[in-house]
Order: sequence, then C-alpha cells, then structure tokens
Amino acid sequence: MERNPIALELRTLQSIDGLGASPSNTVVLFPVELSKAIASLTGG
Repeated sequence: MERNPIALELRTLQSIDGLGASPSNTVVLFPVELSKAIASLTGG
C-alpha cells in the first residue's frame, strides 16, 4: 500500500461500505490530505 497510496483510500472506502446502512452506525469522514498536513506540521 505504501507504493500505491490510493490503495489505502480504497480499502478505507471498502471498510465503510461494510458497515451497512444501519441507523446505529455513524461515519465521520476525515480527509487524508488534512491528516498528512497535520502530520507534517507536527513532525510526524
């Protein structure tokens, strides 16, 4: 997955899809780009 970053995003979407449409599930989407920006600011 490190060689192909889109694979991680695809896997994430597959996991979300696997949750189903149950009203008891809440999904909060967090952009990967924002996560990378925060990591670069904090030295991570």
